[in-house]
Amino acid sequence: MKRISRNMLAVTASASLFVLAGCGGQGVEDVPALSEIDDLMWETMQNEGSVTMTADLALIADGDPMVEQMFGGATDMSIYGALDGSATGVSVGDNDFMRVFGQEEAFISGDALFAMFEGEGLGLDASQQEQLDAVSEEFADNWIDFSSELSGEEDEFNIGALFSRLQDDWTGEGDSSDTPVDRDEVSDQGTHEVRDDIDVWVYTGEEDGQELVLIADHDAPKFYELSDDEMTMKFTGWGETESPTRPDDASVLSQEDAQQRIMETLMSGAMGSN
Repeated sequence: MKRISRNMLAVTASASLFVLAGCGGQGVEDVPALSEIDDLMWETMQNEGSVTMTADLALIADGDPMVEQMFGGATDMSIYGALDGSATGVSVGDNDFMRVFGQEEAFISGDALFAMFEGEGLGLDASQQEQLDAVSEEFADNWIDFSSELSGEEDEFNIGALFSRLQDDWTGEGDSSDTPVDRDEVSDQGTHEVRDDIDVWVYTGEEDGQELVLIADHDAPKFYELSDDEMTMKFTGWGETESPTRPDDASVLSQEDAQQRIMETLMSGAMGSN
């Protein structure tokens, strides 16, 4: 009896595994039509709560030598934070350049601000460079309060509003004519690829270089890359991106105080060189 019972259990277990294998979910190689998952895609991304969006700085600069000079050897610019718009960071390379909280507070890093003027091409003589270095040291680890410069526009320096605008452009409710995610221009049929060791689904657009690339997940598809013929924007850290923190009050300077300290440092340097 015991042997029969054991045999019955073994047969039942094997049959169960066979049935489960036959009813298994779709693999990542089975690429769904975009129309089947686009609602789920937007819902999934909003539910993640945070993300980092990165683009090539050279393309953002659009060949402007001043912009390229300002940001030195940095290769990319990222905007990151909470999709509810409560906290947004703008980083260049590895350093935060700006942090914005809602539409009420904005701070620019003193370190990043003066790092923009380092390097060649500014035409400074030795004395001027010495003064610039002195100002840079004066603003080390400080933040300048630029809250008064916020215009009140809802989508200004706000990753949540930026993402909502992408969705509006997708659904046709937006008015952007140069969005990389115009639904009408993206193929409904995609292909499976592996990029950076990540399984993705690629849906091409009508224009050369236009692509919508999703993380291949039937239950939770999300943006991986958006591309047009000029720029590629990459999305990372879904649900894992940490929002920027507000600078400590002790490290924050008003614009007036910042200007005064710049003038005092410059004047001190000029007098010392005489």
